[in-house]
Amino acid sequence: MIADDAFTNLTSLRVLELDDNYLTKIPTAIVKLSGLEDLILSNLKELRIFPNLNGTRSLEVLRLDRAQVTNVPINLCEQCPKLKSLDVKSNFLTEVPNLQNCSELRVLDLASNMIPSLPDESFKGLGMLHDLLLSNNKLQVIPSDAFSGLSRLQVLDLESNYIEYIHPDAFKEMKHLEDLNLGNNVFPALPTSGLSGLLHLKTFNNPALREFPAPERFPRVQTMVLSYAYHCCAFLSVEMEDPVTKSSVQESIFFPTDNDFDMSLWNSSFTDIWPQLSK
Repeated sequence: MIADDAFTNLTSLRVLELDDNYLTKIPTAIVKLSGLEDLILSNLKELRIFPNLNGTRSLEVLRLDRAQVTNVPINLCEQCPKLKSLDVKSNFLTEVPNLQNCSELRVLDLASNMIPSLPDESFKGLGMLHDLLLSNNKLQVIPSDAFSGLSRLQVLDLESNYIEYIHPDAFKEMKHLEDLNLGNNVFPALPTSGLSGLLHLKTFNNPALREFPAPERFPRVQTMVLSYAYHCCAFLSVEMEDPVTKSSVQESIFFPTDNDFDMSLWNSSFTDIWPQLSK
C-alpha cells in the first residue's frame, strides 16, 4: 500500500515506475503529479481498477500491462491530452477503448486481451498513430471501416486471433503501412487495397489462405513469412529476365526427422524461429 500523501511536493517528478508489486489500487496522490510524463505500472497482477489520472495532464507514456483491468475510462484523453503511448496489453479488456480525443497518440498496444470485434471507426481521431498491436484477442471479422482515419499507420499486428473474414477495403486508407502481421488466423482471402507499400508481411499458419495475391500487389516487400511454400513461387521469378527454370535461383525442400529438427517449433511464432524479424 502507498499512502495518499506519498508524493507530496514532488512537482518536478517526470517518471514513476511501480512495477512488480501487489498493489490493488493506485494511490490518489498521482493526481498531484502535474509534471509526470511517464507512468509505468507493469505486472501489477492484483490491480483491477484503472487509476484516476485526473491532474496528470503532462503524461505522455502510460504502461499498465499484465494486470486485471477490464476497461479504460472514457475520459482518459481528457485527463491526459498529451498521451503518445498507451500499453494495456495482457489485461481483460472486452472492447476497444474510446480514445478519439487522444490526438497525439502514436503507439497503442491492446494485445492479449479479450476484444471480440472492431466496430466501424474504432480508432477515429487517432490520425498520428503509427503502431497498432491487436494480437492474441478474439477478433473474427475485420470490417471495412475498422481502421478508418489511420492514414499514418506503419505497423499493424493482428496475429493469433480468429479472423475468418477481412473486408476488401479494410486496409484501403493505410498508404504508409510497412509491417502487417496476420499470422495464426483462418481467413481464406487477403485483400491488397492499401498494401502496396508493405515491406514486411506475415501470413503464416493460415491454413485457409490457399491462394495468395500476385507479386505486383507488393512491389516493395522485403520479407514474407507465408502459410504455404508454394506461395513463394511467383515471387522467385519477379524481375528476372530468364524463366525460373533457367536461373540460378533454386528451392530446396527438407523433410526433417525428430533428430534433425525441434518439432516444438512447428506451432511457434515466427519470432521464435527468426527473432531478428521482430525488429
